[in-house]
Amino acid sequence: MEVFIQLTGILGIVMNIISFQCQTHKKILFYRTFNEFLFAIQYFFLGIYSGVLANLCVCLRNLIFSRCVQKNKSTQIPIVVFCCLFLILGLSTWDGFSSIMIIFVKFLSTLAYGNKNPRILRMITLAASTGWLIFNIIVQSYAGIVCEVISLSAILIGILRLDYPLIKQKVSFFTSTSRR
Repeated sequence: MEVFIQLTGILGIVMNIISFQCQTHKKILFYRTFNEFLFAIQYFFLGIYSGVLANLCVCLRNLIFSRCVQKNKSTQIPIVVFCCLFLILGLSTWDGFSSIMIIFVKFLSTLAYGNKNPRILRMITLAASTGWLIFNIIVQSYAGIVCEVISLSAILIGILRLDYPLIKQKVSFFTSTSRR
């Protein structure tokens, strides 16, 4: 059973890495939802039921955001609803500063995944992942630290691979136009 639990977490990390290499909002959220679901399974078998609940809420959030974006509808109301939900969950499991960190990072990730633009999504997620890294350092979760270092690396690779060429192309267009 221990091997299954650890493999579930490893597979979750792989889904996380893949998600930030995708170019569309739909694919990013597909892999992120799969990632969150796998960690919900892992938390269930580890007996961390608050983690199960939080991850299942994130799965629901991602599915709703994906559907809204697919139908070209606003994600503003779901963003507010899920931020309120994460505030309630954070306050109901209050544990001082770490609870504030969790609420703040969940707010950031909700803003990120509610955004239709994959570039902005990756940028906000970079900040959220940094928040998770700080949280994991504070609570001394070494597996969490490793996971966030991998996540940050995947996000940065995605930014450099997918977003930087577009930004560089736009900047060079404006600089070459202004020289004429």
